[in-house]
Amino acid sequence: AQPEESLVLISIEEMLGKLRAAVSARRDPSLLIAARSSLRIRNLDETIGRFKAYAMTGIDAIFVVGLEKIEQLQAIRAAVQLPIMLGPAPASISREDLARHGARILLHSHEPSAAVARALCGIYSHLFHGGDPAELKSLIAPQADMDSVVDTANYGKWRRDFLI
Repeated sequence: AQPEESLVLISIEEMLGKLRAAVSARRDPSLLIAARSSLRIRNLDETIGRFKAYAMTGIDAIFVVGLEKIEQLQAIRAAVQLPIMLGPAPASISREDLARHGARILLHSHEPSAAVARALCGIYSHLFHGGDPAELKSLIAPQADMDSVVDTANYGKWRRDFLI
């Protein structure tokens, strides 16, 4: 793929400064700091060079955007031994292959968030225009589904620690 001319990356030196500052400012050891770069903007060799430099700052992971082939991931993994985040990857590469070659987190672009936004707009529009909330029942997740994504056992503790 050709680099996208309209997109620009900051210099490696500027990014290294930002990463060093983030690592230095970290107070919570559970905070993960990941450095992002794009294969759509730069070629593989330059991206690997960036990731090698970024890894020297003490970051926890690298975030690769624009992956097109498993060989790119293999080359990045061979050069940098940090966990790899991807966003997004082609459907032609299986999640198992991505994991086998070092990918630990796979983001699916903005589609899930956009789907949620569309659903919220529809629901709020319905309510704003006087629609009956009971008519939304088929769109609402059952409590069991909500419980499966919310750690209810720790919710009270989190509420005390972070909200009150």
